[in-house]
Amino acid sequence: MNKKILIYSDESRRKKGNGGQGKFEALCAISFLEESLDHLSNELKKHLNEHNIGELKFVDVRTHKPKIECCKKFLDTAIEFASKGLIRVDIVIWDLSDSRHNIQGRNDKANLERMYFHLLRNVSERWNIFDCEFYPDENSEYDYEEIRDYLNSTKTPRIEPGLLTLFKQERKNFNFLNVKSQNSKNNCIIQLCDVFVGIGRFSRENSNEYKIWNNQRKSNNQPTFFNNNDITEENGISKSNYSRFKLIEYLAEKCKKKGIIISLNTNNYLKSYDNKFPINFWHYEPQGNYDKAPTN
Repeated sequence: MNKKILIYSDESRRKKGNGGQGKFEALCAISFLEESLDHLSNELKKHLNEHNIGELKFVDVRTHKPKIECCKKFLDTAIEFASKGLIRVDIVIWDLSDSRHNIQGRNDKANLERMYFHLLRNVSERWNIFDCEFYPDENSEYDYEEIRDYLNSTKTPRIEPGLLTLFKQERKNFNFLNVKSQNSKNNCIIQLCDVFVGIGRFSRENSNEYKIWNNQRKSNNQPTFFNNNDITEENGISKSNYSRFKLIEYLAEKCKKKGIIISLNTNNYLKSYDNKFPINFWHYEPQGNYDKAPTN
């Protein structure tokens, strides 16, 4: 029997009810072979039970210590599984003010579907497995069945041989065997997607504030990593952002110890420069003048 991967996903978008603040949006896909499902789910459920949390959402991880600690345990679990090659965590983040998106009549729903296409294709190609089951958060606004049909009719790009390659790699078809939306309250892997997509978008959206805060700490010879459980308002940073900045640093530091390289200091936000790593923060950039978001 051919192997298949399971892909769970969630998204983080601008809120419509508050004037649409924020210029970044993001998607996360967590993927793994079917045999890893129970192990991953059981670990995440254990953390939720230990901290008496029904549903973990990044938007709620502010100053409540049990949620902060549970979030750290979620990150620990994902990093441990990823370092062993058991899961991938892929996040794509895009800038609504760049040349691709800053156009009249932009169709955000269609653009979200396009970004899902890029993300899911990258996931399948990284695993080199094209039989998939897809489990998105049920609150998503996109037409995931349309994405499935589009992917199922699209072959992977042909990879030209290198100097030491004798044969061209075969082009393969995607095959989404099952697509079923999930209620995040009942699915801890969707909650893990929520944590990663939230932390990725927050890191990019608040990079200027993080830079100022980090520079102030360095000038005051304060520690630059999460080494205690104190939650304080520091250098004008709100308590909520303080705890989230600490989680960003916690993630980067833990990944580094496991050989998963994620840049933080170069751009003052989480960024991967090589998507071969199993935790991948991909900041989408326009591929050329031709690369434009779909319009209404």
